[in-house]
Amino acid sequence: MRCPVLALALAIVAAPAHASARPTYALTAWTAEKGLPSGDVFAITEDRAGYLWIATGSGLVRFDGVQFDTRRAGLPGSSVAAIVAARDGSVWAGFNDAPGVVRVRDGQVSHYYGAQDGLGGCVVTSLLEDRHGTVWAGCRRGLASFDGTAWRLSEPDAGWPRDTGVSSLFEDRGGALWVAGSTGVFRRSEGDEAFTLVDRTVTYAQSLTDDADGQIWVSDSHRLAHRLGAVDRITLGPEVRLPSAGWRLLRDEHDAIWIAALGSGLLRLETRGSARRIDRVGYESVISGSPRTLFEDHEHNIWVGMRGGGLLRVSEVAVDTDVALAGVTNDGVRAMTRGPDGAIWVATGHSLNRFAGSARDVFSVPQTLALHFDRRGTLWVATAEAVGPFVDGRLRPWTLPETLRLERTAAITTDDGGRVWLCTLEQGVFISERETLVPATADGVAGRGCSFTMTDSHGRVWTGFQGGGATYFDGRFHRLDVKDGLSAGPVLSITEDTAGDIWIGTDSGVSRWKDGRLVTAHVSADLGRRLSSALIDDDNGQMWLGADGGAALVRFSRRDFAGVNGGGVAVPAYVVFDGSDGLEGPTHWASRPAIERDGTGRLWFATGNGVVVMNPRRPPVVHRPSAPRIELMVADGRELDRSGLVTLPNGSSVSIAYSAVTLSSGSKVRFRYLLQGYQTAWVNAGASRTATFDRLPGGRYRFRVAVATDNTWVENDAPFDFAVRARFFQTVWFYALLAAAALTVAGTYWWIRMRMLRRQFALVLGERARVGREIHDTLLQSLGAVGVELEVVASQLRASDAPLRDELTRVRREISRCIGEARESILRLRSPRLETRDLASALEELADDVATARAIQVDVETRGRAWAAAPETDEQLLRIAQEAIGNAVRHGRAKCVRLTLDYDRERVALRVADDGCGFVPSDERSDGGHWGLTTMRERAQRIGGQLKIMSGLGEGTVVEAVVPRPGGA
Repeated sequence: MRCPVLALALAIVAAPAHASARPTYALTAWTAEKGLPSGDVFAITEDRAGYLWIATGSGLVRFDGVQFDTRRAGLPGSSVAAIVAARDGSVWAGFNDAPGVVRVRDGQVSHYYGAQDGLGGCVVTSLLEDRHGTVWAGCRRGLASFDGTAWRLSEPDAGWPRDTGVSSLFEDRGGALWVAGSTGVFRRSEGDEAFTLVDRTVTYAQSLTDDADGQIWVSDSHRLAHRLGAVDRITLGPEVRLPSAGWRLLRDEHDAIWIAALGSGLLRLETRGSARRIDRVGYESVISGSPRTLFEDHEHNIWVGMRGGGLLRVSEVAVDTDVALAGVTNDGVRAMTRGPDGAIWVATGHSLNRFAGSARDVFSVPQTLALHFDRRGTLWVATAEAVGPFVDGRLRPWTLPETLRLERTAAITTDDGGRVWLCTLEQGVFISERETLVPATADGVAGRGCSFTMTDSHGRVWTGFQGGGATYFDGRFHRLDVKDGLSAGPVLSITEDTAGDIWIGTDSGVSRWKDGRLVTAHVSADLGRRLSSALIDDDNGQMWLGADGGAALVRFSRRDFAGVNGGGVAVPAYVVFDGSDGLEGPTHWASRPAIERDGTGRLWFATGNGVVVMNPRRPPVVHRPSAPRIELMVADGRELDRSGLVTLPNGSSVSIAYSAVTLSSGSKVRFRYLLQGYQTAWVNAGASRTATFDRLPGGRYRFRVAVATDNTWVENDAPFDFAVRARFFQTVWFYALLAAAALTVAGTYWWIRMRMLRRQFALVLGERARVGREIHDTLLQSLGAVGVELEVVASQLRASDAPLRDELTRVRREISRCIGEARESILRLRSPRLETRDLASALEELADDVATARAIQVDVETRGRAWAAAPETDEQLLRIAQEAIGNAVRHGRAKCVRLTLDYDRERVALRVADDGCGFVPSDERSDGGHWGLTTMRERAQRIGGQLKIMSGLGEGTVVEAVVPRPGGA
């Protein structure tokens, strides 16, 4: 053994029996089974985007916290010896089996290796970027630097001996560059151009770092760690063994120095103050092998690369997992409760453990299943064989019915009357009578498998059931079920918060009972995790909920829960804590409750084989993932270039790979995505990092992806846009052509229909004209001839035949009247006025004819802008006007008639008003036995209009016909 080793050994003293409290760490490991390439891990770095880059014996690996991406294309060697991430986003790597270095930037690989690149065939052993952006490469036979454009080997005139090999590089807090080589340790201070030999006795140092005082520590193949030029008094922890060699040193955020030791494992050296202490950090429970390299990321996780393969993450956590429990078996923690003094009682397979402050008392009580303190402070214990009070350190069992199977006991409580309630999963609820237990017989309770029971501050006994639903007893049982708003599934826990509200947890959600009303949040579906039997509030108004069988805790605010359902919020904002925060895996036993709050406000949580203690005032740090990135897009088996807008053939199948950097919380990560133009709602992808879309139709698409570790979603900064060509029948032009064809067909149909209507109307007019001619040529001619003959006969009578003459004169006048009415009928049949002019002109002509023939005043007024109505509409309105004027003259004896034709955007109205004697319009036959009024109404209805008649005795008459415009305005 060399003298320096002896000196160090003499400086080490035994560790004190009661060491000061050490930090608590959560350990997470990755091996080849999880995708990490085999072979030694030689170096680790972190790039600007937060990815870890790992130098392994099988290639260069990028890690986002969940998935490994091995890069081999374009690399000159397969075994990566050194690696460093530069500030410009590039990553530099050197190789064990190839000269030179490579630079990976934006997916492009550049190789520098020969004399033309300034390296002269250097085989790189270590890499470093200093604070000025200069990249340094330590080689087996030299030292080189890259100034941004070219590499340059250091020469003797810069203080670096020729052909001196480099084993490690380090930049201290003051900006000095330290280099460990084959001839000693060198330093180049900030602002200097040359290196100075500091210690020639330390050769081939494996690693360099500094402490809080700026002192340089060195490790090598002979010693764990020591300060240059000093001998320190170092205390060894009980598990540290010497002699041992050190591979790598790393100063963490607390200024402690971590040591990757070849024979002693992973060590932590406390350097603050005068006390120097080395403690071992055990990792063998999660990974095997020896630590080879160390790295601290931006979230202060310590990453350990293992010799022989493997990656270990060491995360300092704000929970205490080092709680010593007596009597622990594979069942772990079987029951917990809090005493009136704030002490926590924890039942294991063989013992009861009582924790009060720093003290622990242990009682031998095997197979405990449930614990409860009553109002008088008595502890009640239910085991697999007995039930009774725990007094003076021993259980006093009751005499129980032989049919009661205690091994399926879930919980125990007492009511204000002192009765004991025992909850069993198979036989249901039992209630005590005279120090024995009898089954509950109430409807809805009897025989139902009971999963939880507790008594609230008002003395109500709450019971949850294995098949779902709950009851509370206040003298009688009240049932709560899904129809009342309770979350579905087995009831796992019931608790009362400090405000007096009752919380009921099932495997699917959590419900709050307040003022007789249930409000529920379906947390399980949003989490993607099953809930467990842990539910409690802390002193800060936060609720804590167990998940994954005790492997995780969910925290949310009671105040946020007030908005659930009532304010449209489905699930309150929450934070998840799991194994990455120090929780140690699912429980083996269904401890109910699985969480308690001690007298100081700390939370005790049953997890794995023990308990975790957490101070809710100092919870674990929440690490949220970075914005997700789209890594790869493949269409029909072909990788696509995403530098511009991608246009794909119609019916393409597209697969998009995405990721997010989550170095601290990869186990909590969930993704969701949305392809706009194809989907209308986000798709929850869980932990999947690929979205696939089959046979996409033509269109423009935008792919969006978001990531979360709770329910705070972070979306990618640059959504990916692409297009799929449409088939001919999916194009805008095709739809325009279809629209034009449809309009053409509709127009053609309308034109044909109008021709048919006009033809039909012309046939009707022709027929009416024919009938008019027939009346004129037959009836009128005959009546005229009869009238003439009567006049001749009357002129031949003697004066003595005066009565006969008068009668002939009367008949002749009657014939004249019939001739007039026949002529009027002919006029109505032919409507010659509408054949050559519009309705307004026809009405004016009608008014002139009537005024001339009847010697009365007829006025016509047209209002608004006339629009072309159907011929049938004009015809019927003209007939209505003729009928109304005729009635006014013949029956109303009017002296003045006023016609008003009123057009607007939606209708046309015809109004005929006279100053005649009027009538009572209560009888459709009020015109002396004729059907004029009814005919006018029928004409209006025929053209889709309405007729209104307003009249009164001595007040004249108003006839108004209103017809809507076809098709609206």
